[in-house]
Amino acid sequence: MNFEDLKDLPPCTAIPLLMFLEDEHRDLVLGMTGIPRTLLIDFTSKVNRTLKVDTAEELQALIDNLLRRQLIFQCALHHERKEGSTLRVWNESFAVIINPWHPAIKEFLQPLLTEAMDHVNAGEKFCLKIKFGKSVKDWFREIIGDDLECKTGTTTLSGMGVYIYNYSTPVKVCIHPEMIISCFPFWLLFGGSCYMVQRKIRFYDRREKLTGISVSVVTNTAEYISTIESRVRITRRSNAVAPINE
Repeated sequence: MNFEDLKDLPPCTAIPLLMFLEDEHRDLVLGMTGIPRTLLIDFTSKVNRTLKVDTAEELQALIDNLLRRQLIFQCALHHERKEGSTLRVWNESFAVIINPWHPAIKEFLQPLLTEAMDHVNAGEKFCLKIKFGKSVKDWFREIIGDDLECKTGTTTLSGMGVYIYNYSTPVKVCIHPEMIISCFPFWLLFGGSCYMVQRKIRFYDRREKLTGISVSVVTNTAEYISTIESRVRITRRSNAVAPINE
């Protein structure tokens, strides 16, 4: 495959997790998405999504990989909606492929990775967290029929955050607002406030979310591609991509 061909593939492709796991040799990924499995970076485990670099050379090698290959995640989605006295719950899991060759993804990633390199070259400590799942969460909320502007339901997604750092990642219990509020006396007693001040002084921490991209879905008998922005179904000669609710 010509690398340039990858920019014509969807920016984000979701595959029902069971279908993906049953495809032991990942031939489905090659045949239905057009992506050779050798071009996939495996981010399906939390360990693989925490990336430490010690030198500028290591960071440059990582940047080259991230921008030239496809990123595959395993995510879990949970949605709750109250309807009268009834609480309705949806749970789904997907393998999700993010395509950094797509212009929208490249425009998002390139400045973040360039900034990380600037910190390394300046001898500074940095930690970059990239959350790739916002558009997937919005898409999931829409296909189950909950308006994005309606606050009747809550949606959570896990498994699509990536850390890139050269010293350490933040201690979650010390910086997460909900944990600080719920455990404030202990947070204060054990130096949580001092940790936050020191972290802010000594580190360049940045968190960014990938938003506003379309989500395509792989099915067994797909003939269509659906985007969250337009909600218009466009016929395509493919056996791979379709709205999940077809």
